[in-house]
Amino acid sequence: MKKILYFFALSISVSFVACNKIENVAVNSDEEILAAVKFVGQGALSEQDEAVLRSGPGIGISILRAEFGRKSLQCKGFGICSVTILGWGVYNEIAIENDNENSIFLRYDESVIDMGKIELLLAEQPGIDMRHVTLAVDEEIPIINETGSIVSTIPAQNAVFNSTLSKAGGFQIALQ
Repeated sequence: MKKILYFFALSISVSFVACNKIENVAVNSDEEILAAVKFVGQGALSEQDEAVLRSGPGIGISILRAEFGRKSLQCKGFGICSVTILGWGVYNEIAIENDNENSIFLRYDESVIDMGKIELLLAEQPGIDMRHVTLAVDEEIPIINETGSIVSTIPAQNAVFNSTLSKAGGFQIALQ
């Protein structure tokens, strides 16, 4: 009987100690995440991509534009609200606008669709813990090209931060 009571007391103390070792995780608001994160291509194409594109004729070149925000929050917050494919001329017109900080611009070709994912890479290390940060896609988003056709779809998802995508990490957005 003593052995049973000893075993019972030992198991309770082990489970009590194990339950008290829960990791304390800081949760950041969407505003804090947006302030800390800078994506490659945020606001305009990266200088390297723009130099490559400007060195050619610009004919047949497309740019993928992903706009930040969560549809459920009227395109506010940390998520993807819309994705469009722009022709080079349209991109040049948009690039003149002053307020593009809520957009990411990336060089686009059909291999993006063939890979089945879009990678949104961080330009620099953020000043916050990103281990539990997700990029929200609240509802299915069609990817629309410059002629208005749907070329692919982004399903609703929460893309988890991946620190191995680049030096600063990033997010992989799955396509359908």
